Amino acid sequence: MDDAEARCVAIEYFTQKGIPTTIKGTLGVIITAFLERKLSRSRALMLLTTLRGRPDIWLSHSLCDRVIELVLDAPRP
Repeated sequence: MDDAEARCVAIEYFTQKGIPTTIKGTLGVIITAFLERKLSRSRALMLLTTLRGRPDIWLSHSLCDRVIELVLDAPRP
């Protein structure tokens, strides 16, 4: 299914049900989980590099690389 179409359907469904939500793609979910400390840096990087290398999932390599850089550069205590 086209990601844009899936997002539109999800937004319409949640709006009809009166459920406030934010729709994100796979990379958005991973970076959010990392920033909210629900994923370690190493786990987030492993997921991102795995997704980047999968031929059966279309993700922009340059976008994946930018998200990987964000995870690498993000300050974490």
